Amino acid sequence: MNGSQKDCQMRLTTVLSTSSERLRESVRFRYKSVMGELGNRFVLFGTGYLGRRILGGLRAAGVEPLAFTDNNPKLHGKEVEGLQVLSPELAFERFGQEAAFVPAVFTHGPLVAQLQRAGVRILPAPVLFWQFPETFLPFASLTLPETVLAAKDHILSGLNLWDENLSKEEYLAQISWRTTLDPSVLPGHLPQDQIYFADDLFDLGTDEVVVDCGAFDGDTLRAVLGRTQTFSRYLAAEPDSANRIRLEASIQNLEPSLRPHCSILPYAVGDRSGSIRFHQTGTAGSSISDAGSLDIPMEPLDHLLEGVNPTFIKMDIEGAELAALSGARKVIQRAMPILAVCLYHRPADLWEIPKLIREIAPGYRLFLRRYCDDLWEQVCYAVPPGRLKGTSINPGS
Repeated sequence: MNGSQKDCQMRLTTVLSTSSERLRESVRFRYKSVMGELGNRFVLFGTGYLGRRILGGLRAAGVEPLAFTDNNPKLHGKEVEGLQVLSPELAFERFGQEAAFVPAVFTHGPLVAQLQRAGVRILPAPVLFWQFPETFLPFASLTLPETVLAAKDHILSGLNLWDENLSKEEYLAQISWRTTLDPSVLPGHLPQDQIYFADDLFDLGTDEVVVDCGAFDGDTLRAVLGRTQTFSRYLAAEPDSANRIRLEASIQNLEPSLRPHCSILPYAVGDRSGSIRFHQTGTAGSSISDAGSLDIPMEPLDHLLEGVNPTFIKMDIEGAELAALSGARKVIQRAMPILAVCLYHRPADLWEIPKLIREIAPGYRLFLRRYCDDLWEQVCYAVPPGRLKGTSINPGS
């Protein structure tokens, strides 16, 4: 272990040695310092998925926010989930001195800057979640610190799975943020339009066999074509029927020569064949869930890709990534495709997913990148050495 690795290991050990009560008390102090005498008076900035999720969590806790605000003028004067939507200017005028504003979008940097210019009180959503954990947590990878600290041994061993210091530093920063909610510990994130395609690590060729798990409306297909104008095959696994309609439209909008090379697989991908309960939303957030209202078919990639040698597999499947990797063991070992696997849907994914990939195929080089604020849009890249770009990536460097 070189000096940099030892330093990272020591810093991670220090992070994981702080008591959970001390960590929670620090965040409670931050909450009180923002809220002061305001009680539970909140304005939610953003009416999208996260804003509605916060609204539901607060209502479940017996708290009714004062209003939504949103930068979309088409929403001003209307209601979302029974809560009025104000323009930011009106919200600042009406509630700027008597409420805390909660940025309710995942990439919240621009909203925070807007709120700072307005001079209002800002309460980060994760701090609010820790204040009302019964109705908010766990939420994707966000949980209370004691849950993280309980996995100390797994987290420490997970540090050494990454094949470069940049990834180790991001891993350490992520654990630090999850236990403190301190944004200063996080480096800046990469541009969101680069997600799934780490241009510093690998290039796409013109003969790729792309397997897109969680294909949504074809957004990843468009990103592939933005990097290489053609491909050998594109296989899209998308279990949400509403998403598949938009995906089919995206395929029909391709150059005629590309359309025959595209296939839609109407399955959830997992570790077995059978049916699974599914929560269908017609959005990128559709997911396998015991509370889902539909039964849909599930298949492992080892079955779906018989006779196919993929060169690139992307997985953004809302927490089903571990099972999908388990069900792709044979095809991964056979073809050694580049893997781009999301790590932020469950708390332990950050260390369990790279561990599983390493167990399936030890020859991969593993890298960690983040494309959004806080813990969102984290991706584990597993790259065969022969496809690594350039010479700047050195093991443990």
